[in-house]
Amino acid sequence: MELQILMAFCQLERSETRVYPWMIQGQIDYPLCEQTVRRKLVDLWRRGKLIRLGERKGYILNRV
Repeated sequence: MELQILMAFCQLERSETRVYPWMIQGQIDYPLCEQTVRRKLVDLWRRGKLIRLGERKGYILNRV
């Protein structure tokens, strides 16, 4: 599931400056509620794969 979220993240980041959980919902293959996507994004952020841009300001990929 995390791989699909990261792949959707890469596709969305090409056209958007910031990515929000509701944007990812439409890109993944199976339906997930927005809260589940939020939890997965926070988990990826804690592991250092995403950069969080503050409260409700979206995420970007960590390209280090």
